Amino acid sequence: MTTAAQVTAAALKHVGTVENPPGSNQTVFGVLYGWNGVPWCDIFVSEMGKEASGGYALLGKFAYTPTHANWFASQGRFGSTPIPGAIVFFDWDGGKDRSGIDHVEVVIRNLGGGMFITVGGNTGSPEGVHIVQRSMALVVGFGYPNYNGSPTPPYQPPAPSEAVKRIQRIVGSAVDGELGPDTRAHILAWQKAHGVVPADGDWGPITEAAYQRTLLPAPKPPVVVGVDRIKTRAIQTAVHVAVDGQLGPQTAMAVTAVIKGPGHGYAVQYIQARVGTPVDGEWGPHSAAAQIATIKEMQHALRVGEDGIWGKITGAAWEKYYGLNIGR
Repeated sequence: MTTAAQVTAAALKHVGTVENPPGSNQTVFGVLYGWNGVPWCDIFVSEMGKEASGGYALLGKFAYTPTHANWFASQGRFGSTPIPGAIVFFDWDGGKDRSGIDHVEVVIRNLGGGMFITVGGNTGSPEGVHIVQRSMALVVGFGYPNYNGSPTPPYQPPAPSEAVKRIQRIVGSAVDGELGPDTRAHILAWQKAHGVVPADGDWGPITEAAYQRTLLPAPKPPVVVGVDRIKTRAIQTAVHVAVDGQLGPQTAMAVTAVIKGPGHGYAVQYIQARVGTPVDGEWGPHSAAAQIATIKEMQHALRVGEDGIWGKITGAAWEKYYGLNIGR
């Protein structure tokens, strides 16, 4: 029977494949699937299952991500643990219901601490097949294919009251499991103290991401140890994150926000807060100018043409550098 390693190897073989022409959703995977020119992240996953196993029975044949997730759930094979070969389902708006899923990738490795590495299609810049480092913040769940009769990791979601208690411990309110006015007031104070925008008293995906950043180790003083570290520090300076020479998840998330700009989840507020433009959630000329200036700084660090446009050459340079230095 097919193994997880065979599926991930099939997917990794296609890293670097991009849409042709760019922005068209036209791919070889759509041709193989029989439906081309449409969003293709799940089409890629389906075709990798077929490529590795010879048919669609292992990973299913789906183009609509919520239906794919429900297919795993109907088999009792949907859970909350990132393991190699699992199919991860995301909701970029931060919801946790399968009906809101809008993206899917294949897990390569669990890094621990709520972080993992994936390979997926219809992602990155330029849009194509890329290796990406992800966090649990926007994950709805994981589908577990039946690799060699492998058991499904147990799914034990916390009861709502336990989730509230966790938040209460973080913000310092009374721990009673009730999301009442006192807890919301403490959440609001925590958001303001940590620069969360908007500060609204609700513990959503932006606030959770801010909390996860507080768990990262304190940045060490920069030490010049080689050209790679110099590049990383230059990129970190450009995207306004802690300059420590380590190409970690915070830097990757900031770069993604800068590249995507409007339309990438919370990227508008993120880039505004990072580059010092008014944080109002509106993508206006100030934000656009800040994005162009930031991309130029990154292009300078990557040693490609500095035109402020994240095109094919710049994207390829970033993907190559990221792939060589991830986790270092």
